[in-house]
Amino acid sequence: MISSPREDEARAASGLHDVPTVLPKSLMLALTNRTPEPPAGGPGTPWPLDEDYWLRHCEGFRVDSGAGRLGVVESVGPGARADRPDVVAVRSGGLRPRTTIVSVGDIVEVRPAERRLIIRP
Repeated sequence: MISSPREDEARAASGLHDVPTVLPKSLMLALTNRTPEPPAGGPGTPWPLDEDYWLRHCEGFRVDSGAGRLGVVESVGPGARADRPDVVAVRSGGLRPRTTIVSVGDIVEVRPAERRLIIRP
């Protein structure tokens, strides 16, 4: 809002320029809301828009099951189709690492924004 010089002089003379403006709480909450829109493939959708792309490029994704964390995707195995893998190799363990082969059919959900795969327990 642009004020005229006369309004500025009147405000300065009355001392109102020193009074902080108080906004309604609902407006403050709306202005400071930092909840982003859920991305495609987020918790609200079972698969991202291009599931084959994310399955081919999921190296480094965390792998979770109903029982908890399983490990991290180490590599993606080739599939019968060139555009979709059949298996992913999941590395787990700290001092004694091991690799588990997980079928793509066991993957329930891909969350690229979180870099996570969810598999059946």
